[in-house]
Amino acid sequence: MAENGVLFSIATELVTKGRELKGLKPDKDGVYKGIPLTVIGMKSRNNVVYDRQSVMDCLTDPKSRFVMNLKSGDLEGEWGHPLLSSDPKECVKRLLYLDRTKVSHHFTRVYAKEDKETGFVIVYADVKPSGPYAKQLDENFQDPTRNTSFSLRAATIVTRQEAGVTYKRMLAMFTFDAVDGPGYEIASKRFRDTAAQEGLSVLPSETADIDVS
Repeated sequence: MAENGVLFSIATELVTKGRELKGLKPDKDGVYKGIPLTVIGMKSRNNVVYDRQSVMDCLTDPKSRFVMNLKSGDLEGEWGHPLLSSDPKECVKRLLYLDRTKVSHHFTRVYAKEDKETGFVIVYADVKPSGPYAKQLDENFQDPTRNTSFSLRAATIVTRQEAGVTYKRMLAMFTFDAVDGPGYEIASKRFRDTAAQEGLSVLPSETADIDVS
């Protein structure tokens, strides 16, 4: 019998890879700065790798919905990824539609930095809780025992599969949603950009899948 009758115990790690889980505070406008959204070039936790150049192109295309909405102050994300229909057409329709009854945040800036050691590109954002689920997201950001994670929603195409890993090219970025577990471990507040207050630069006929990763 285990001591005190406890058979096992799993607890939240307050420090992981040298990064502490702590409550964050927004700036004077209510914006949380330097929040990681995704990692380009790294294998995700569900064994997917996105082509680096295609992701950068989708994040910076001036004619895309993503960039136009970001520049105009209209780029929102939902509280959780959408529930998907078993009907492929309905699935695509829902994933390329923003349900404003489920919005929890909007983005004021998106930028990226390259990790010189690994070559991976980390995409960060300045995020402001807003919409019907603003309170929930704001509470998550400020809670020192709760991580806050994000995950991309995008149209992609599979280019190859190798050794259990699926490689994809991104066709269009839609948004980033607030989720209960990220596609990449570092796409969460624990790994926020500690230099977020400094000046940073923004990274400059097929059947598509729709990804929520």
